[in-house]
Amino acid sequence: MDHGAAVTAEPHCSFGVAPKVSANRAPVRVIPDAGSLPAQSYGAFRLVLRREKNDELAAQVRLGAGHRLNSPALVADGHHARVDGYVSLGVVAAAGAVAIGLPRADPIVGLAIRVIILRITWQAWRTIRTGDSR
Repeated sequence: MDHGAAVTAEPHCSFGVAPKVSANRAPVRVIPDAGSLPAQSYGAFRLVLRREKNDELAAQVRLGAGHRLNSPALVADGHHARVDGYVSLGVVAAAGAVAIGLPRADPIVGLAIRVIILRITWQAWRTIRTGDSR
């Protein structure tokens, strides 16, 4: 049974992707072509770099205070802040790679981010469980 609807999505990019349904069977573009990326993307890239710098600064402050106060929670939080910066950079790298025509970079970067998150989760668990802030 044909209801006259077409569902399309851009499968090669992990941000902002959602299927769209069109009653007239015309495909609906969810993500613009790489050639039509807005000029503001450079500004967005600069903001992400600034955020990563701030995350690293927060990580250093929390790690330093955690070691000085022998606080496993602050140490774990410092590692978490550091990973936040890495994830932001990874997302920008994946988006940039997809924009220049390397769609396979997105899942590869996504897997790398997943490994980093699992590693920091394990480290935080171990730090809190053992009470060792080193």
